[in-house]
Amino acid sequence: MLLTRAANEVSTAFPGQPTFTPMSLFIATWLQVPPFGDPEVNTFQVVMASDGQRSFVLFLYDDIQGTNGGRALAGINGGDGVRSVTVPGSLSEAIMNITTTSNVGRPGVWMYRVDTDEPVFRLTHEQGVVTICDEVIIELVSGTLAFPTEITIEIDNVLNTLTFPSGSVPNTTLSFRPTLISNNRRLVALATVTPVGYINSAIVALFTNDSEPVLYCTSFVRGSSSTDGFVQVNLQNGPFRFLEQNYTSIFVNSNGDVSLSAAFTSFSPRVLPLASFNPPILAPFWSDSDAGDGGLVLYAETQDSMLLTQAANEVMTAFPNQPTFTPMSLFIATWLQVPPFNGPGVNTFQVVMASDGQRSFVIFVYDDIQWINGGSALAGINGGDGVRSVTVPGSLSLSIMNIMTTSNVGRPGVWMYRVDTPDIINPSEP
Repeated sequence: MLLTRAANEVSTAFPGQPTFTPMSLFIATWLQVPPFGDPEVNTFQVVMASDGQRSFVLFLYDDIQGTNGGRALAGINGGDGVRSVTVPGSLSEAIMNITTTSNVGRPGVWMYRVDTDEPVFRLTHEQGVVTICDEVIIELVSGTLAFPTEITIEIDNVLNTLTFPSGSVPNTTLSFRPTLISNNRRLVALATVTPVGYINSAIVALFTNDSEPVLYCTSFVRGSSSTDGFVQVNLQNGPFRFLEQNYTSIFVNSNGDVSLSAAFTSFSPRVLPLASFNPPILAPFWSDSDAGDGGLVLYAETQDSMLLTQAANEVMTAFPNQPTFTPMSLFIATWLQVPPFNGPGVNTFQVVMASDGQRSFVIFVYDDIQWINGGSALAGINGGDGVRSVTVPGSLSLSIMNIMTTSNVGRPGVWMYRVDTPDIINPSEP
């Protein structure tokens, strides 16, 4: 009777399996067992069913009244440090509802097939936050693939498909960069998908959160990795016009800004405009950072058509009364997960410089702001003449920490200015 019952439960839960006829069951029951130091009692079972080849584990929950210290876990540990499964709600108060939940449509019953050596895949970023600038690496952790296996990861309704070849063994890796499309944002949510041809395998899939600003992503060159350092870059695709002057050299400075005509290594933000002996400065987040202690300062000059279109669309949305803007080139500087000097946290932000040869626009993009050093940071533009400048509200105060939620173009975390004209133009100005 028990063998028949187990066979029926397995066949119902795994309808695509060949007929399962167990030879034996092993059943362990915890009957009205109290937790340590508490008056409640719990009753539940584990049933191990096997036909000599295939094996299934059933968890059955009859009465759950308490957890010791508010913590309990239901699941299976593979014993290899890699493979495992955890019943949802484990290690939280939600586990008290396990008599009403199930993965087989029968409240209080959870079931798994455990004999297989199904492959296990892993993403490098499954424990952290991935941005569209990151390379996503998928690794075959265990198992050998008997046939080519497709892995499909959906990002913002775009499918990214990779194929592991037949014969792939553990440590085989494939990689891709998430497709950059108009609605792409930082990748924050997690879900599971199943590789083609396998039943029990799962990898982490990534989806997007549209509340985050768009980072401009391309193949970057690494800038200075020293505290208060800089790198000089000679523009290859034409000058950048700033306040009626053309500049062909850009200095990417480690303390959160780029400058024109000369390097600017000051780590102490001050009220703008600066005295005229200072160069023109585009500062998305001027504060005392320490690129030598982690993070990356990156830059790129690009004519990538997708990025040019992204910039054109953003400019035309912010400045709708302008003639059509078709940038010839972009210069992008990115401070990626850069820590402060002697402090915790990391910041990620960008400055994008877009030009069509006559008109020039500066875009500040903020992905993640966790620190200001010494309670002081500034976002803004210094004209270099001691007169002209613009400062983002909140600068030089704790309010600058909210810059991911503020904007002058209606998109949280994005600030934009036109800078080729005699004065710096805010989108809200005529």
